[in-house]
Formats: sequence, structure tokens, C-alpha cells
Amino acid sequence: MFKKFPYLYCVELVKLRQFLGEFRKYRMDKRMITKLITQSGGLLATKPGSFRAYYTFCKTHFDMKATEATKILDFFPEMSI
Repeated sequence: MFKKFPYLYCVELVKLRQFLGEFRKYRMDKRMITKLITQSGGLLATKPGSFRAYYTFCKTHFDMKATEATKILDFFPEMSI
């Protein structure tokens, strides 16, 4: 993961734990995490709150389950920004 997204070396440890915790929360596998990180344009780790907001938005506005929202991220990783 660090090879594909070297920005993570510069992130504070607290922010990094919060960032990686979001992936565990939504049960993403290693392939999806790597795809999401590399295709997010490098901005994903700068705001972990935007990642959470995506799932909240999908749930409140579209009554969508987290698994369905995760599938959308698998097809369109740029949605995570």
C-alpha cells in the first residue's frame, strides 16, 4: 500500500490509524483498498471525514446499505474524494 501511495509516509500516525480504520469498518479487501488509494488522485488520506461522509450520504439520501456503497467505490474509486 505504501509503494502505491507514498503520501501515507508523511501522514501523522493518528490520522493514518483513522484512515485505515475506515477500510476495516466497511470490510474492504486488500485489492479494493489498493485500487481505491491509487486511483483517488492522492487526496483520499488528506480528509478521512470525506470518506465517512460518502457512506452517510448514500445511507440518508438513497437508503443504500454500506455494502452497496462499497460496490460503487469498487467501480468508481474517484467517488471517495
